[in-house]
Amino acid sequence: MVARVSTSLGGLAAARSLRTALLGLSALAPLAIAAPLEAADRPLPLGLLFVPPGLGQDAGAAPKAEGALSVLDSLASSAAAPAEQPAAVASPAAAKQDAAEQASAKQDSGRAQIAVNDAVRRPDPAGGRRLSPRPTQLTQAQDPPRGETVLSRERPDFDPIGLRIGAFQAFPSLTVEEQFNDNVFRTDGNEKADLITTIRPRLAVRSDWSRHSLLFDIDGAIGLFYDNDSEDYEDARVGASGRLDIDSETYLAALGNFQQLHEDRGSPDDVSGREPTEFNVWTGGGELFRRFGPLSATASGRFERLNFVDVDSLVGTTLTEINNDDRDRDVITSSGKLAYELLPETSVFVRGSGNWRDYKDDVDDSGVNRDSDGYGFGGGVEVDLGGLLFGDFFIGYREQDYDAAALEDLSGVSFSGELTWNVTPLTTVVAAARRTIEETTIAGSSGFFANRGTLSVDHELMRNVLVLLDGGFQRNDYEGIDRQDDIVTAGAEARYLVTRNLYLSGAYRFRNRDSDSGADFTENAGLVKVGVQY
Repeated sequence: MVARVSTSLGGLAAARSLRTALLGLSALAPLAIAAPLEAADRPLPLGLLFVPPGLGQDAGAAPKAEGALSVLDSLASSAAAPAEQPAAVASPAAAKQDAAEQASAKQDSGRAQIAVNDAVRRPDPAGGRRLSPRPTQLTQAQDPPRGETVLSRERPDFDPIGLRIGAFQAFPSLTVEEQFNDNVFRTDGNEKADLITTIRPRLAVRSDWSRHSLLFDIDGAIGLFYDNDSEDYEDARVGASGRLDIDSETYLAALGNFQQLHEDRGSPDDVSGREPTEFNVWTGGGELFRRFGPLSATASGRFERLNFVDVDSLVGTTLTEINNDDRDRDVITSSGKLAYELLPETSVFVRGSGNWRDYKDDVDDSGVNRDSDGYGFGGGVEVDLGGLLFGDFFIGYREQDYDAAALEDLSGVSFSGELTWNVTPLTTVVAAARRTIEETTIAGSSGFFANRGTLSVDHELMRNVLVLLDGGFQRNDYEGIDRQDDIVTAGAEARYLVTRNLYLSGAYRFRNRDSDSGADFTENAGLVKVGVQY
């Protein structure tokens, strides 16, 4: 469905030669504050688009709303985020259902359709955390419109305008990033440092209709390591999504996409091959929303197929092949939600969800059947106090039942919450927390409880200069084995929007994992980035 993104962009040698030029550019823009790259912890950095639930939460990703899958959140992310990717993509084990549950709390209510309409307007002009545009004519500091933040507000002088193609607009972009990472293999001792050049092309084409919407998106990420070229990767994604406005109170949304990815060396499921494990993900889903006065209802479903590629391993002087076929699986999720608007911008809701996980092999290499099914239910509230303070909160119960007696079932309280505070028109603070059940393919363990929280501060130093800080903590408690991981992340970033077609960024990221299993590591990374867009 999609051709593998290759190093034909000038060839490997030409791409590596960008390193010198990029470092020269960094001297012209000494950005002292660096970026909160959550390493492989954000949902897939390939534009944060259509990420399969569970690809990458090991290092404490930003908490997301708990609950059932929502296609619309994928639609919004796909239109608003650029092709951003750290040096590696994290494992499906870390949060397979995590990203799937992200979607419902914020947009299954009456705000959902507005969010999607806004999101498909244009891509993110500056990378990093997603900019979710809302119409506004802000040209100076003033009270922000409801739901708007420092990152989401429009900047007419610096936002890309795109290319008009009939009733569609195309938004091409390209970023080149040079990163120094002091621990590319995520090990405790004998750390290997390296320079990593990452090239990310992207093309988004979206409709410009008064009703309905279509979005076509293709992007890639090519990572080139200066010393450890066995870690080079070529990721790609192609997808399409759409929304059918049946009437003013009803819409139907759908998406489909294919992704070619690789697994982060810091993943708990990493098999330690000679090269990173590659895997492919096929995704399809749909959602139906209907409003009945103050009451609204949402039903959604999603199918995903994950296929992992075998990798070579060198044991002494013997070259062997590591079998990854026992990790291949299909995942089906479904959900429903009812929300009632008590007051303008204040709603209460109840939500239920179910999932079915079917592994390709009847048993894995250790002789265990990993098939399972699960469900969840709960309720919460969404509130907006005039745009200065808004958020959503959910609490419920989750359970995952495994077919094999050797794997312990998981059940317990789940919760999520996110509170956004526009301290001033120039400063936004976001606090978030959540608890979920995640899956792993570690021998002897069925999954783990992930408890995490994050705090971020975004400040508009000037109209075209943004300073971003964030930090996070995550504790993973594994079921069936004696393992607990504590992960701390921190980062800072400065973005300079030079023109609507050019931006620069300087960044720093920190990640530390303290594990009972001995899988500890500390990682520091600094980078400079140049992005061009139209």
